[in-house]
Amino acid sequence: MFSAICGSWGTCRNLLLDLATNPPATPLYSASLAEYGLQQVGYYLDEDRDWALSEAELERSLKEASTSTAVRALVVINPGNPTGQVLTRANIEMIIKFAHKNRLFIFADEVYQDNVYAEGSKFYSFKKAKPPVKGEPSYDLWLKEKTAVLDSLNSRAKMIADTFNSMKGFKCNPVQGAMYAFPSITLPAGAVAAAQKAGQPPDVFYAFRLLEETGICVVPGSGFGQRPGTFHFRTTILPQPAALKEMLDIFQEFHRKFADQYK
Repeated sequence: MFSAICGSWGTCRNLLLDLATNPPATPLYSASLAEYGLQQVGYYLDEDRDWALSEAELERSLKEASTSTAVRALVVINPGNPTGQVLTRANIEMIIKFAHKNRLFIFADEVYQDNVYAEGSKFYSFKKAKPPVKGEPSYDLWLKEKTAVLDSLNSRAKMIADTFNSMKGFKCNPVQGAMYAFPSITLPAGAVAAAQKAGQPPDVFYAFRLLEETGICVVPGSGFGQRPGTFHFRTTILPQPAALKEMLDIFQEFHRKFADQYK
């Protein structure tokens, strides 16, 4: 059973992700959990400390929840809804360390970050509060790991663009950032006709065939919007290099057969 730690939307109670739904609460998360059959676990904010989040309270709630469910994530709304608190940097650092210690994902809902009014209050993003600074004990290891990940993603971005550009009928611009490639593909007239007969856009037809025959999942360009008469798909650069190379090899073989079938 997937579960999560959720906060900070209760008036005096927040939600470690359902031992019960605890109104008043922002319905987005509780409704989503109910929709997917997930469990919600509650914890309390400290009203006497301007709705701060206590590590002891997180520990209590996590310990109680762990007897009946496997907690997997921590959701924090900052600035808070409906409590209106703005978490301090120290409080945010505590939450990050708690999540790391307990192997929890953090979902940081920071939609109200520009709505900070009280004197002395300042918004800190969870993302910008995680990294260590130069001189701290973990800085060198963090920098090494971050650099290795980004270098690997850079090589994968080049690998995926180069591979698609080597395939007949494909054109892929360089992957300059993010995690995706969006190559265009020229589909044979026979494939377009088969797609029309199936009642599908041609790129959807292609994506379904790819998934059914290889297990490779791409998102058709028609799902994002594209110039009429052009066909694209989105794929990710996230698989590790060996897995990505294997996927691209399988993709090339699939496309060769597909093109032969509909030429």
